[in-house]
Amino acid sequence: MAIYTNTTGSAKLKSYFETGDVPSAANFIDLIDSFAIYDGTLPLISGSYISTGSFATIHTRKLCATGSGYLGGSNLNVEGNLIPLTDATYNLGSSSLKWNNVHTATASIGHMSSSLIPVKDNTYDLGSSTNEWKDLHVDGTANLDVVNVVGALTVGVDDTGHDVKFFGATSGQFLLWDESADELVLSGDSKLSFHDAAGGENIIASANGHLEINSGTTLDVTAPLIDLNGQITASGNISASGDLSVTGTATIGTLSVSSLANNVSITGISSSGQLLNVSGNIVPHATDTFNLGSTSLLWSNIYATYITSSIISSSTNKSTTTLTNTIGAASEETSNAFINILTVSQIKASGSVTGLVTVSGSLVPGDNTSLHNLGTSSKAWNDLHVGGVGYINHLSSSNDLSFISASVSIIPGADNTYDLGSPTREWSNVYVEGSASIGILANIDHNTVSSSASLVPNNDNAFDLGSTDKEWKDLYLDGTANIDTLNADTASIGRLGTSIIPTTNNTYSLGSSTFKFKDLSLAGNTLTNHITSSGNISGSGTLDITGNSNIDGTLSVAGAATGTVGFQNSAVARTATNDGSGTGTIAAGTAVVSVDADSDANHIIILPAPVIGNIIHLIETGTTGYKLRTSTPASIGINGGTASNGESAIAGAITYVKCVCVSSTNWICSQFDADGDESKVEAAA
Repeated sequence: MAIYTNTTGSAKLKSYFETGDVPSAANFIDLIDSFAIYDGTLPLISGSYISTGSFATIHTRKLCATGSGYLGGSNLNVEGNLIPLTDATYNLGSSSLKWNNVHTATASIGHMSSSLIPVKDNTYDLGSSTNEWKDLHVDGTANLDVVNVVGALTVGVDDTGHDVKFFGATSGQFLLWDESADELVLSGDSKLSFHDAAGGENIIASANGHLEINSGTTLDVTAPLIDLNGQITASGNISASGDLSVTGTATIGTLSVSSLANNVSITGISSSGQLLNVSGNIVPHATDTFNLGSTSLLWSNIYATYITSSIISSSTNKSTTTLTNTIGAASEETSNAFINILTVSQIKASGSVTGLVTVSGSLVPGDNTSLHNLGTSSKAWNDLHVGGVGYINHLSSSNDLSFISASVSIIPGADNTYDLGSPTREWSNVYVEGSASIGILANIDHNTVSSSASLVPNNDNAFDLGSTDKEWKDLYLDGTANIDTLNADTASIGRLGTSIIPTTNNTYSLGSSTFKFKDLSLAGNTLTNHITSSGNISGSGTLDITGNSNIDGTLSVAGAATGTVGFQNSAVARTATNDGSGTGTIAAGTAVVSVDADSDANHIIILPAPVIGNIIHLIETGTTGYKLRTSTPASIGINGGTASNGESAIAGAITYVKCVCVSSTNWICSQFDADGDESKVEAAA
């Protein structure tokens, strides 16, 4: 090994002794200066690969492998560990002078302060199939060409999610999980396909308001009850192996029925405009066995070109008499029959009966009017035409589905005297196409007055709904309530489609000191003056507060929060307990805690569940000391320490403890004594 000074070296002295020459005094002074480093400096130490030597400590500004002299190469070989004298103090390289390449079998790096970029694209891996990284925390964007997730994929935490969007190849087509709306969205006419891609089994919104369910061959829906609210239109066949029940109207072009069950009832056909059209024959299953109608339920009219019957009879309260003899023959019909009194128990016709029966005088019952009827409850006349006045004590219909039709006005004989119905006998429904002028609208026995049309006043801004002493109870609207001025004691509003603007500035309040709104969600609005909230205030835009704000709940800020004067958190008092429960547990979202050890250093304070980035400041009110524990000490540590019921002791001399949540499984905690000396809290054990 050669030691050089600024002017000469030990090799020169060695040559003097080898040749027998006597070194000069200057040579010895130079040699002494080269070994006696009295000023702490040594200009140059040079050694070859085979040179040996040792130094306890070397202080140097530059260590070079120049490839010249005794070194014989450009590599600097180190046999042994290269360890800094002080932990986390010295650097390898600098911000301006960097090592080119670092080759190492294993590296343990605490923090990276720069980008980690491979020298070649799509060549190197982070981890391997056998040695995988544990967790990846990215605050920005992870740009990945292919993602292969072997285990579970979780986005966000319970009650706090994130939007997840998958784009397609077409503009505007994407799948979105909207966390704020708790809604999975297929944008545009994106398909939800089943069984295979681009197949015939899919669900698609082909247009706004139009949802299609497509099946290649069969759509099989199995449920105890399928409730479809709305109109059903079928362009094909509908096959039902069970019963088909329709409570409303079933409009069927052609109904093909192979057989009917017993006691089939077809209701709702009550006028000439409501017809049951049959395009085939109605044939009984056996001859002379089945009836059309019965003795209690009779058809009103039968219209036929020909009626072929062995007997046409009428059954009344009297016994039925069948006439076996005829008056005249079918070819010898008479035009008129003049009969003084005709007593007939049965009228029999073997052909068709047409024309009118004309009476040119009064048709008067033979006895008191309460004894005789025009028709019976089972045999009713079709129409009654009266040119004068019809005096009827009681007008009723024997068939619940029948109605009385009037083509003229119905006017009472005196104004405000007669009623339509009574308190005990009410009409079911009143249908009016024009205007209903009613002095007082009262609902006597029921709780609902129904209307299937608009309720519009004759004049604008003239009539009221209710009055100051007679108010409506509840108003239900599915559309829009256009109200110029709303004065309500209590209002429940699901959603507003316009701004809420007070009529007078700085006069009215939203909520009160006793009745407060729960959450206030804003997107870029400005709040001025004093804000008091016991619930949550959340906003996706900018929240500008120029006055004072008291928030008893949680203020969540997704972006940056800027305060002109600053933000201060009030201390929340917590009293340590034997096991940390009750008053010993710090609630989620707490920033500053005032700790009362309750005169026992073994009492416990429990940190809240970990949320990365949360910072908690603990200030003890006394000098007793206490134990600090995480919410799950077996898996969530303090300064890396975990154990069943693991905890860290906080001495009585410690005034202030700061805990920062750095991961879902660890808190980093430091402590300060009364004069500000800082140290780390012992790891939980």
